[in-house]
Amino acid sequence: LSFRVKEIPEEIQFLKNIESLHIEKEYGQETGILSDKIGTLCQLKNLYLNNCGLMQIPNWITQLENLEYLSLENHPFESLPQSI
Repeated sequence: LSFRVKEIPEEIQFLKNIESLHIEKEYGQETGILSDKIGTLCQLKNLYLNNCGLMQIPNWITQLENLEYLSLENHPFESLPQSI
Protein backbone atom coordinates (compact mmCIF):
# COMPACT_ATOMS: atom_id res chain seq x y z
CA LEU A 1 0.00 0.00 0.00
CA SER A 2 1.39 3.38 -0.93
CA PHE A 3 0.37 6.84 0.31
CA ARG A 4 1.35 10.22 -1.07
CA VAL A 5 -0.91 12.57 0.84
CA LYS A 6 -0.63 15.41 3.30
CA GLU A 7 -1.95 13.35 6.20
CA ILE A 8 -2.40 9.62 6.75
CA PRO A 9 -6.05 8.81 7.51
CA GLU A 10 -6.77 7.49 11.01
CA GLU A 11 -8.63 4.57 9.42
CA ILE A 12 -5.27 3.05 8.51
CA GLN A 13 -5.43 1.28 11.87
CA PHE A 14 -8.08 -1.05 10.45
CA LEU A 15 -5.68 -2.53 7.88
CA LYS A 16 -4.41 -5.13 10.36
CA ASN A 17 -3.15 -7.61 7.74
CA ILE A 18 -1.11 -5.17 5.67
CA GLU A 19 2.53 -6.29 5.35
CA SER A 20 4.10 -3.46 3.34
CA LEU A 21 3.53 0.30 3.51
CA HIS A 22 5.22 3.08 1.53
CA ILE A 23 4.68 6.69 2.59
CA GLU A 24 6.13 9.88 1.05
CA LYS A 25 5.36 13.47 1.83
CA GLU A 26 3.30 15.45 -0.63
CA TYR A 27 5.35 17.70 -2.91
CA GLY A 28 5.88 21.09 -1.28
CA GLN A 29 4.88 19.89 2.19
CA GLU A 30 7.54 20.91 4.71
CA THR A 31 7.05 18.33 7.46
CA GLY A 32 5.73 14.82 7.24
CA ILE A 33 2.72 14.05 9.40
CA LEU A 34 2.53 10.40 10.35
CA SER A 35 -0.31 8.98 12.38
CA ASP A 36 0.66 7.00 15.47
CA LYS A 37 -2.03 4.54 14.30
CA ILE A 38 0.63 3.06 11.99
CA GLY A 39 2.11 1.56 15.15
CA THR A 40 -0.98 -0.67 15.46
CA LEU A 41 -0.31 -2.48 12.16
CA CYS A 42 0.83 -5.68 13.82
CA GLN A 43 1.54 -7.62 10.58
CA LEU A 44 3.66 -4.89 8.99
CA LYS A 45 6.97 -6.29 7.71
CA ASN A 46 8.20 -3.55 5.36
CA LEU A 47 7.90 0.16 6.05
CA TYR A 48 9.24 2.82 3.70
CA LEU A 49 9.23 6.35 5.12
CA ASN A 50 11.46 7.99 2.54
CA ASN A 51 11.36 11.76 1.98
CA CYS A 52 8.66 12.26 4.62
CA GLY A 53 10.22 15.36 6.14
CA LEU A 54 10.69 13.64 9.49
CA MET A 55 12.87 15.37 12.06
CA GLN A 56 12.95 12.37 14.37
CA ILE A 57 12.00 8.71 14.24
CA PRO A 58 8.47 8.20 15.62
CA ASN A 59 8.30 6.30 18.93
CA TRP A 60 5.61 3.98 17.60
CA ILE A 61 8.23 2.28 15.37
CA THR A 62 9.11 0.09 18.37
CA GLN A 63 5.52 -1.26 18.47
CA LEU A 64 5.94 -2.93 15.05
CA GLU A 65 7.08 -6.31 16.34
CA ASN A 66 7.06 -8.04 12.92
CA LEU A 67 8.95 -5.27 11.14
CA GLU A 68 11.82 -6.71 9.09
CA TYR A 69 12.74 -3.75 6.88
CA LEU A 70 12.62 -0.03 7.64
CA SER A 71 13.69 2.56 5.08
CA LEU A 72 14.24 6.14 6.28
CA GLU A 73 16.03 7.76 3.36
CA ASN A 74 16.55 11.52 3.03
CA HIS A 75 15.87 12.70 6.57
CA PRO A 76 18.03 15.09 8.64
CA PHE A 77 18.22 12.87 11.74
CA GLU A 78 20.85 13.94 14.23
CA SER A 79 20.37 11.01 16.58
CA LEU A 80 18.30 7.88 17.10
CA PRO A 81 15.88 7.43 20.00
CA GLN A 82 17.11 5.17 22.81
CA SER A 83 14.09 2.89 22.33
CA ILE A 84 15.46 1.64 18.99
